[in-house]
Amino acid sequence: MADVVGGSQVFPLPAVSSDEDLDLWTYQDVVDLLVDIFQISPKDGRNIRAAMRAIDNAIVRLPHQSDWSYYSRRASVRTEAKQDTGTVVYTHSSRQLTLTGATWPSWASYGRIRFGGEIFDVEHRISSTVITLPTGQNPGADVASTTYLLWRDEYVLPDDFLKVGILVDQTAQYPLEYVSPDNHQALNSFYTSTGYPEWFTIRRSRNYSGKRVLVFAPGPTTNRLYEFSYGARPLPVRTRDFSSGTCSTSGTTVSFSSGTVLPTDVAGAVIRFSSDGDRKPTSRFGRVDESGNSVFNLPVDEALVVSRTSATALEVDRTLSTLSSVRFTISDPIDVDQSTMQDAFIALLESGYARFTFKDAEQRYGRLREAKEHIREAMQADYANRAVTHAGGGGYRTLRLSDFIDLLAADS
Repeated sequence: MADVVGGSQVFPLPAVSSDEDLDLWTYQDVVDLLVDIFQISPKDGRNIRAAMRAIDNAIVRLPHQSDWSYYSRRASVRTEAKQDTGTVVYTHSSRQLTLTGATWPSWASYGRIRFGGEIFDVEHRISSTVITLPTGQNPGADVASTTYLLWRDEYVLPDDFLKVGILVDQTAQYPLEYVSPDNHQALNSFYTSTGYPEWFTIRRSRNYSGKRVLVFAPGPTTNRLYEFSYGARPLPVRTRDFSSGTCSTSGTTVSFSSGTVLPTDVAGAVIRFSSDGDRKPTSRFGRVDESGNSVFNLPVDEALVVSRTSATALEVDRTLSTLSSVRFTISDPIDVDQSTMQDAFIALLESGYARFTFKDAEQRYGRLREAKEHIREAMQADYANRAVTHAGGGGYRTLRLSDFIDLLAADS
């Protein structure tokens, strides 16, 4: 999506390559964990599905429990300059606004436009010279040739966006104030002029289903750079467990047996290789087979998938041992910091599974209370600041953004 805010974009690969020791926690590893904790039979399809629901639920819930430093990201957005070249004519029967003397910019569908003394959202960019206005937001009658002002005030946020932090105008070096969507709408009604934004909000995109947008007020009319921090959601799980057929390796290429059709969203997954063509590899903790036996078959090699080059081949992030017709497993990693958040995540898994399967309320609430305690411990472990704070006012405290703003105001 070309018009997404720049910065920390969603990318399926971790920041580092796998090197020689991958040791990532995969989705299938977590399923095996719940199978062990609750002694679920691998033949028990209902409770296996409950375990998978609990995993998905924990992935969604965990980032909302705290402002985890692990999920902290930064991004930037450069606003578009206004456009007012040429003249426009509005035809109400088609709700089309036709431009003469210039062309509509590619971002026009995100824009707002003022002409005839009123302001409207743009619904669609039909062509380089024609845009449409919404059904309930237009002049209501034809408008003869007149001047106009077009600006863009909303920008699509990254796919992993969850909650916004501080947004700073990099040109003027000042932070913008966050306001609720309702207050933002009121500000836009009171301040009908455009210029340098002072406020911003986050709301659902009117152009893309399920996306959120950063919206400025007043609407920006110049090309300026803004940077902001945000809390991200974990990387999505696309490949839960794929192990159909056998594969062979050569360098960084993995080729699969005839009849195998790889999942399309396999990039970023962990692939593990067995030593033979009969047994699938397991994690170092093994797994329980359908007969109830514990199976340990440590992988002879593993790597991260870089890309799916065809339905029967993929590229990985490092050179592999040469293997021929061996079993394998492919599963996405769980985007959790194991050193600080693992116990909290497991506790959320347990409470989620209990909620889906246990009828006894005390069992369900007991798991929930335990999860909250583990989350508090994880929050303390996640606090990564070990720096010595500065002295002042008879005690010690950490410098805050407001301190720097006060210092700047004192110097001005």
